Amino acid sequence: MSKIFEALSKAQRDRVPDEPPENAIVPMPDVTEAPLDDPEKEVGREFEILRSGIEGNLGTLVDKALAFMSSVPGEGSSTIAARFALSLHTMRWVRPVLIDMNLRNPSVRAIFDLPPADGMVELLSGKTSVDKAAVRVADGSLAVIGEGRGVASPQALFTPKNFARFMGEIRAAYNCVIVDSPSVLGHAETKVIGGLMDGVVLVIETARTKREVALRSKEALAAAHANLIGTVLNKRKYVIPSLLYKRI
Repeated sequence: MSKIFEALSKAQRDRVPDEPPENAIVPMPDVTEAPLDDPEKEVGREFEILRSGIEGNLGTLVDKALAFMSSVPGEGSSTIAARFALSLHTMRWVRPVLIDMNLRNPSVRAIFDLPPADGMVELLSGKTSVDKAAVRVADGSLAVIGEGRGVASPQALFTPKNFARFMGEIRAAYNCVIVDSPSVLGHAETKVIGGLMDGVVLVIETARTKREVALRSKEALAAAHANLIGTVLNKRKYVIPSLLYKRI
């Protein structure tokens, strides 16, 4: 748990300052709360607001599959997905599962300090079952499925038919599916994943992701018929002392 909070202590969400022009990516609802002395409490509040924004788009998280994606690797989508999944523990009517589908650069297993085990590779290959692959964390409130043992060609596993079969199995076992996806650009499997999600959240790193790159990701998701419901602005830096934010 501490690893996730340390990784997210700098992750802040905020609305795009100016009104987005036509065809711009639509941001999630405003999250401009002042920083608190307790970073874990602040992170928890940010994710409550994020959850509220997602529910505003999807109506409810029950019986939904949600993917967190970035345009390119390294923008923090894995950490955001993991922390969002953990934030669902207060929702007693939700049975969440977090799945690492980023077989090229997996990180969910490391975030939760889990040993190597069968996971997504074996599930897509038909070599194991959902019950056997899922590991309980956070006092049993969250199921996690890692990447598995490794595969030379992830794209070969993510055929539309194969992935649709898997999604049917996972939806039958859990009523809220949270996916850590490969980055949108350069990975063909991302389009297959996005097309079968109820919603996709695009993670954008402050001062790194160029607008043109983000728009290319939006266009690629639209071509895959993915439902892009919003964005998360990650690693936002405060430009004035935190004490002043409390007075704004």
